[in-house]
Amino acid sequence: MSVVLQSTPVRHAACAFAEGHRASYARGLSQDSLMNRRLHCITSIREQLADYSGSREALSPLLLAVLLLYFLDGFVECRQQQLSVHSHYNGVLAIIEALGGQQAVCSSTYPEASLLLSEFVAADLTEAVLQGRLPYFDAAIWKQIESGQVWWAVQDVGSQSLASVFGTMASISQYSHHKELELEVWRSTICTMSNNLGRHGPVFSLKHLFGHINMPP
Repeated sequence: MSVVLQSTPVRHAACAFAEGHRASYARGLSQDSLMNRRLHCITSIREQLADYSGSREALSPLLLAVLLLYFLDGFVECRQQQLSVHSHYNGVLAIIEALGGQQAVCSSTYPEASLLLSEFVAADLTEAVLQGRLPYFDAAIWKQIESGQVWWAVQDVGSQSLASVFGTMASISQYSHHKELELEVWRSTICTMSNNLGRHGPVFSLKHLFGHINMPP
């Protein structure tokens, strides 16, 4: 992994991830060493960002480092309540936007980061479905992601791949989210006009109320 050897933040993140994985299987190990490695990694990332001059070559390795921290704190060390998983999540999204957006990153990311990125996109979709929020990644991005290294077994051409299933889930999630927003607007309109009905008395009939509302399909 050339990126790991060349980038100090990635080296720190890889060591922290490896030590966290080892500690999860070996009970009784001190968390001090893992915490120190994590702090070294975060410090090196901040130093790199402080010196960032807009170069894609300088920013791209940080995506791999923050992805490793996200999976370390969110999956390997998920029992530790004080860890900033949400901060790592936002950091990944910020780097993706700085690198040109999700399509640009998925088409040109390091091979080492491609696998982690496929896991991150799947985690984002899963969380979005469970929380009822809009996924960050578009449904169309799944086909592009599958062209790189992914965590699932890619099916032969002509058969339905897991990426197409994820893409369908993302489309449904996006549709549900937009429909929920429409329903919220509709409910707000109902409440407002119901209040007007109370103020205007029986002259302001339900016919007037529903005559101003386009019911959602």
